[in-house]
Amino acid sequence: MSKDFFLKSLNYSMANEDSQLERKIASEMESKIILSVCGSGSRAFPLIIESTEELDLIDMSKTQLDFAKLRQKSFEKFTYEDFKEFWGYEQLEPKLRKERFQNFIKETSFELEELFINENWSEPIYYGGWERTYQKLNKLVRIAVGNKRIDKLKNCKDLDQQLSIFHSFGFQVRWKAVLLVVGNRALFNSLLYKGKFVEKNIDQSYVQFYVQAFERLFNNKLLKDSYFLQMSFLGKIEFLSGVPIEARKGTFQKVKEGLKKTKVSYINQNIIEYLKESKKKYDFISISDVPSYFDYELGNKYLEIVKPNLKMGGVIVVRYYLKTHQPIETGYRDVTNEYQGLIDDEGVQMYQIKIYKKIED
Repeated sequence: MSKDFFLKSLNYSMANEDSQLERKIASEMESKIILSVCGSGSRAFPLIIESTEELDLIDMSKTQLDFAKLRQKSFEKFTYEDFKEFWGYEQLEPKLRKERFQNFIKETSFELEELFINENWSEPIYYGGWERTYQKLNKLVRIAVGNKRIDKLKNCKDLDQQLSIFHSFGFQVRWKAVLLVVGNRALFNSLLYKGKFVEKNIDQSYVQFYVQAFERLFNNKLLKDSYFLQMSFLGKIEFLSGVPIEARKGTFQKVKEGLKKTKVSYINQNIIEYLKESKKKYDFISISDVPSYFDYELGNKYLEIVKPNLKMGGVIVVRYYLKTHQPIETGYRDVTNEYQGLIDDEGVQMYQIKIYKKIED
């Protein structure tokens, strides 16, 4: 499979990160100029806060950028209820989704319209490869864990009740059997990454990593309040209490209002190559887990490459997934510990998160 797979396919249609963390940091800093890895747009648009003047979305995939452009138009033109229905957080008949899509026809690419047609105008939040992977894995989860146990989990009223089920012997035996099957490089490569899966360098095995990550989630969030747990155990979003931040009413309204004064730009490029060439300075950079895909040479020096593009006092938020680096931190202060509470509350818990503030040129 060539690297073009990642450039032409839709890898994400919802969010595999909880960008509430980045939103709160950007808000605290009153960031004006923001650069964010695009993904589907779901992780990026919530970064629009009261102070935002410019939001640059960058991605190597034109398809991902096109999808985000559609998201922008839906924020601008839809009511909150229409937004939830169009994207699939609430039910909507396919023919009505098609009618609403027609409002954007001039702003969308032919390929994007073709994608909706091929999906029979079903819920767009499930079009991405990541979302489809978790829907496939959910079938195994249901077989192994059992629908009765899953139903009990999703109906829990508090964490004590949830943890009682989660830590029961029967559940743990079945759940760890699932992770033994799905928690490996080969399976994720075959389902999603097509040979581009992260080269792990953490000390834990894949199974140990996923066991601990889900343990953190179950200890901090009810299944119905977590879109990631819902995708893992239900295969879809059933409870609005756990939707990604973009679909929460308060965030939606603030993004909608913010877009009236925020210039949004789309950059179809590798983020490191862009930063090497660009003279633009940012208050805030959300680089997602891109550094996990760097080789060790680039992983060692990427903060040095970013530094000229950060304003003094500017912040970069880095997520590591299975592979971490020890970059040269000259000119930065590691402020990760100052945000530990937000990190502990992050809704996916699959990342080691680092936060750096620029303190000198």
